[in-house]
Amino acid sequence: MYFDLTKWVDEEDMTDKEKEDNQTYKTTEGYLKVFGYQEAWKIAWDKASKEEKEMTLRLPNFDAKVFKTISGIDVNDKQTVLTMEIQK
Repeated sequence: MYFDLTKWVDEEDMTDKEKEDNQTYKTTEGYLKVFGYQEAWKIAWDKASKEEKEMTLRLPNFDAKVFKTISGIDVNDKQTVLTMEIQK
């Protein structure tokens, strides 16, 4: 899985709250949004295909506990499993 820890957000895509929090958008016509590591993992996981998720789970020595510690994603959580099932 690939993910970015930053993303450029154009002015027209900014929320009012983002504009309030990032006043320099007036000069730069946007701002650089910074994601926390686990937040970036969650976004990547949500965008990943069912096959990509299954490939991750089939990695040699995959450990769900370690994966949760790193990514914040609980692959044994019922909602996570349900989301993967829906993607079939």
